[in-house]
Amino acid sequence: WTKLQSQADVIGQSFNSIWVPQSGFCNTFGDGKSMGYNPVWWFKQNSSFGTQDELKHMIATFNAKNVAVIEDAKDKFPVSGNYDTGDHFGYRDLDHKGENVQKNVKTYLQFLKEEMGYKGFRYDMVKGYGAEFIKIYNEDAKPEFSVGEYWDTDYNNVVGWIKGTGYTSAAFDFPLKYIINNSFGNGNWGALTNKGVAGDPNMSRYAVTFIDNHDTYRNENGEKLQNNILAANAFILAMPGTPCIFLPHWKAYQTELQKMIAARNEAGITNQSRIVSGKYYDGGYVTIVQGEKSKIMVISGYPQGVNTEGYTLVSVGTAENPNYAFYKETNPAKDVTVYVEANEQPLYLYAWQDDNSPLTDAYPGSLL
Repeated sequence: WTKLQSQADVIGQSFNSIWVPQSGFCNTFGDGKSMGYNPVWWFKQNSSFGTQDELKHMIATFNAKNVAVIEDAKDKFPVSGNYDTGDHFGYRDLDHKGENVQKNVKTYLQFLKEEMGYKGFRYDMVKGYGAEFIKIYNEDAKPEFSVGEYWDTDYNNVVGWIKGTGYTSAAFDFPLKYIINNSFGNGNWGALTNKGVAGDPNMSRYAVTFIDNHDTYRNENGEKLQNNILAANAFILAMPGTPCIFLPHWKAYQTELQKMIAARNEAGITNQSRIVSGKYYDGGYVTIVQGEKSKIMVISGYPQGVNTEGYTLVSVGTAENPNYAFYKETNPAKDVTVYVEANEQPLYLYAWQDDNSPLTDAYPGSLL
């Protein structure tokens, strides 16, 4: 926790939130040391990563910089006689149907928010219990952000889980993750035509896009994708959805990621931005997304004949990480407000802009 706290100034320049491991006490080998996935005492926040006081100071430091800290919430509790509401997993299951279990979970989430200072939750292995319980817990705790690990490549299953939470939680975009594995790992650029949950304008606000996490990093990707990590991150940083950058990627490619994050923010790309163009080329794919202020264009692979007129290069591939170029719109169109004087015959139209770029000095503007 103290090491993470020391990086708050740098992290705070680029990120709105950070996701940290489960911080409750674990009883592994009697010393309480583990990566946090087998908690024993929820309300004892001494862990492998530091003491409870160190954790509180770290969270307070990030909160002061308007960076939310997202807790990794893991289930572990004695079972009862009720039928399981989800898939089986290696640890003991909470019986979320039980009134006492629900009371304890609610109390714990409130503790994490009010006592520790966490702003939101990342729910681990949410296939293990019904989505309706996430709705119960989120409606009670009211986190600023919630995301579930519903590990499934099927779009309908992931979206079904989001809907099952009553839209109280986002989900990691595993469908897009495996599309990215295919395209950036195997050079199958046409696969990017399907853009997962983030590519659905009705659901993109609930999609947390990512390239790697602590599980996929060691098990899933293989050497091909690892050699195109920066290119893959460039793609999600141009996309709608909420991009989540894996810490080892940040440490390896901080300079280029900072450039692209800054350009995304400058353009006003959000989790609900509109994909205005997605086109497969021989050897690559080009995606253009409209932000609140301007467009971002990302080139994936080595497509031929791409017109980049009107765009300024932000970041481009290196010998180690080729396969991408990230652009921002050079001169985005200005919004123009039109005023109609309806009681005149014939009708007249007037237009003016904001004070930073006025067409005229005063209302109602210039006659069109």
